Amino acid sequence: MKRLLGMICLLLPLTLWAQEDASVMLERTAEAIRSSQGIKATFTIQVEDVETEGTIYLKGSKFKLETEDVTTWFDGKTQWTLVEPTEEVNISEPTAEELQSINPYAWLSLYKEGYNVKYGGGANEGERSIIMTTSISRLDMQCIVLTINERTLAPVRLSMAGRGGSDVAVIFINSYDDKQHYADEMFTYPAEKYPDVEVVDLR
Repeated sequence: MKRLLGMICLLLPLTLWAQEDASVMLERTAEAIRSSQGIKATFTIQVEDVETEGTIYLKGSKFKLETEDVTTWFDGKTQWTLVEPTEEVNISEPTAEELQSINPYAWLSLYKEGYNVKYGGGANEGERSIIMTTSISRLDMQCIVLTINERTLAPVRLSMAGRGGSDVAVIFINSYDDKQHYADEMFTYPAEKYPDVEVVDLR
């Protein structure tokens, strides 16, 4: 997987084909997510031979992210990260870049922040592959390949590679439901449920 994504990044000028501006599809996908009253998606993250499964709940800029040992709430400003094995919750106000490392859907807006966006080949029927690359060295991810369902605009897969094809991670979207309805309280840490957890305020 690492070699394959690295080759995609290096051979990008040869593999792209002329189409309508791919940023239009990215913006349509981002708008569909922003306007939904609630999205639930299950996913698998693959880094080398290690896989991690999780669930993310989205409503606009708010999200709740659950993995095996960690639960994160974000209400649009404040973030709470609960690490259950250590019985500790960290409170912070993350930057946009920090959110990108936590919320995979934050990658949808990267085309506005120094990335070149083009359509790529290799997607399954009914899907579009979008490749985002940058030559800005300060940006951690140098090549991102996002696959989107053309009809529903639901993200299907997200692959990311650092400089030279290193630090490859692939996120597979296993299920996606954009018909949910969530109250805002869902995205705030429920302190009453965890009376014995140590609170570390990093703001």
